[in-house]
Amino acid sequence: MPQVTPPPAPVPPTTMRHTPGPPPSAGNGIPQHNGGDHDSDNNGGPSDGDGDV
Repeated sequence: MPQVTPPPAPVPPTTMRHTPGPPPSAGNGIPQHNGGDHDSDNNGGPSDGDGDV
């Protein structure tokens, strides 16, 4: 009777580890949510030129 070799063991699945990034910076220097001078161009109005870069 011929010698039968068992099939090779299955390769375990590769696990991807998710490493969280650094926490968001508390002070990014750009005012958010109507910050700054609170005028109309902070809320979608035309620019009044005081911060247009």
